Amino acid sequence: MKNLSLKTEGRVLRVLLWLVRPHLWHGVAIGLLLAYIPGVVLLLGMAFLPLVVAQFLLPKQNDQLVLAMLFFIIATLVHPCRLVWQKGADWENCITIATQPLLLCLFWIGPAVAWFISECATMILQWRRKRSSIQRRKKLKSRIDELCEEWGFAKPPVPNNKS
Repeated sequence: MKNLSLKTEGRVLRVLLWLVRPHLWHGVAIGLLLAYIPGVVLLLGMAFLPLVVAQFLLPKQNDQLVLAMLFFIIATLVHPCRLVWQKGADWENCITIATQPLLLCLFWIGPAVAWFISECATMILQWRRKRSSIQRRKKLKSRIDELCEEWGFAKPPVPNNKS
């Protein structure tokens, strides 16, 4: 009898773990959405497809980039969601809205713009840091020269690296 209760407890524990795992809940939620509103899920899937592609193609996981891409995707979804709401969320209307060429271009251009802005911001930040380190190095070198002159020491040798 004790052996039977351990098997039952093990099964219950496995079922509870299955329910608690977050990646499984995503599948259940998507399945329920597909069953009740397939047209809207099609529209959302087409909108989030560039983000999925970016997750596989980008070499590093960058949370800020994903957040920027989500912001641009949500911005491109405002008009289509309003159209779906006005025309009703049936399958034909959602397919008509989701297959508009301009909308498909916006779904891909939005995340691309977010990626471009993120890359440009990174390059500008690196350039500013480099410029400020060069200015700081110049200030420190002039201060060293002033102190050497004031105390009567010989000027120290200048290092060869120019970083």
